[in-house]
Amino acid sequence: MSIQTKNRYLKLQQKYKGRSTASLRNSCELKQHRIAQRHGIIAAIGKKKEPITQEILRHVFEYKPRTGEFIWKNPDPRFRKRLLNKPAGEQSNSGQMQLKVRGGRYPYTHMVWLYVYGRYPREGYNIKHVNGVRNDNRLTNLKEVKTKEFRQGILFASNPVMKRKHELKQLREQAQ
Repeated sequence: MSIQTKNRYLKLQQKYKGRSTASLRNSCELKQHRIAQRHGIIAAIGKKKEPITQEILRHVFEYKPRTGEFIWKNPDPRFRKRLLNKPAGEQSNSGQMQLKVRGGRYPYTHMVWLYVYGRYPREGYNIKHVNGVRNDNRLTNLKEVKTKEFRQGILFASNPVMKRKHELKQLREQAQ
């Protein structure tokens, strides 16, 4: 980042620190404010989300390892009648399951990992579905793998030609 850019961000930080988006005068100021938020110069205005912990998950949901489902145990009182003892989560456009917890959407696999092991995937690792079915979130079907392997799996699943090339390359390396 250049010195000029840093200086511009520092000015934005001083200008908007502690101000709500409603107090901004025009769309130009609002745009600058959002840019500053995106670059982490100022915090997003509004309710600050607390990080999801294992205790929160265990209080709100019950996880069924056989089916891979989260069931609502203590939903928000406004939606209690509608959600109590019903499966939680929704499918995203990519086919991945997501779980809405305390105002945020989180990958279902990460929430399963957090619920069972009490931690998120380690740095540089991701959660992979062993059988390749994105909405099969049984604990036996989830595996923590390095991010590089995870990305290769996605590439090969979407492109069988790349998968075959990779297999041939590995065979050649083994032969040498």
